[in-house]
Amino acid sequence: MISLGQVTYRFSDEYSGRVLRFISRNRIQAENITTKGGYTCLTIPMELKRELENELKAIGAEYETVSRSGLMYRLMILLRKKGLVIGSLVSLVVLFVISDLIFSFEILCDDNVIKKDVMNVLYQNGIRAGSSISGINMTMAERDLKEKVSGISWAGISIRGCKVIIDVIENNPQPERRERRLPTNLVAKEDAVIESVEVMDGQLMKPVGSAVCKGEIIVSGNEFFDRKYYHGTVEKHTYFQRYTRSIAKVYGSFEKTETFFQPYFTTEKMTCGEPETKSFLYIFDTEIPLFFETDSECLISPEVYEPMTFFGFELPVGRKSVELTHYSYTQRPISETEAADRAASLAETYEHNFLSEYEIRDRSESIKTTEEGVYLTVKYSLYGEISEEVEFFIKK
Repeated sequence: MISLGQVTYRFSDEYSGRVLRFISRNRIQAENITTKGGYTCLTIPMELKRELENELKAIGAEYETVSRSGLMYRLMILLRKKGLVIGSLVSLVVLFVISDLIFSFEILCDDNVIKKDVMNVLYQNGIRAGSSISGINMTMAERDLKEKVSGISWAGISIRGCKVIIDVIENNPQPERRERRLPTNLVAKEDAVIESVEVMDGQLMKPVGSAVCKGEIIVSGNEFFDRKYYHGTVEKHTYFQRYTRSIAKVYGSFEKTETFFQPYFTTEKMTCGEPETKSFLYIFDTEIPLFFETDSECLISPEVYEPMTFFGFELPVGRKSVELTHYSYTQRPISETEAADRAASLAETYEHNFLSEYEIRDRSESIKTTEEGVYLTVKYSLYGEISEEVEFFIKK
């Protein structure tokens, strides 16, 4: 038998004999029967309390309820607090309703362009913050994502609580292919001296050791052929022309001169004042600033988001805050030595960014100081590929 709870009574010892006989006669399950200080205590099931109380009243015994426990007792307490009952029912209804709503999205992709396109396609399919989860047609949405979002080869949608998770697989980057339908020439991209040539297709116009000017044709895609044959004892020639894409590796040496200038001052970014915290009210992916205005010249720290929760459920409402540190630009005077060092740093940066594909065979520099700053002139002797492909017909 399942008990709904237990009640413990205390009454005078003079009535204990009659009470115990009543319990035995009616087969009432009594527990923890104790006698102390002239009083008898016993515990019976909650559902039999009325029978025992009627017997105690019938024999004229004064009694008191020492304790109550169990499901029935807690339910009775709960029923007396109507506000708590109503609030619990309302909470259950609210939880049931919001558990079927979309609160947020998570796109498992690092490309911001793809993320934006995914959200646009979801919006077109009626999948947005606040819409019903049960109304999502995942199959249709996944098919639209694969068809309409460029840059992905697969898309899958899953639901975790009130969050929609979109997992996408980006297309593997393919090596750049230049499919040319028109013939091309290989022309010199610098004034140089040719040191080695390896022609795979096309007609070599400049042999090794030749000096070429920038833009001059080294390998031509316009080839002329002379086919000699004999008709009897008479020598004859057949001439024909062929257009092709020139393919070759042309290496040579050339010189290049660059000048780098550093004035006697440098511009630096300086922070000023203490960091200032700015907050936003975050509602369904919409950020509402909780401030009037801010200076555009600010350093922004990483965002901190604090969502509101309701009985363990994360609501689409929260507070997002960032720290802004104001800064300004200031000019700091520098010495001639520091200006020369900074000019040398500019030359190193140039070499790293623009001359990394060449071998620097020789490098000479000269420094000139003026009232404005330091001029560093560097003369490079370089070796590397000196040709570039140029089409000589208009592409259709």
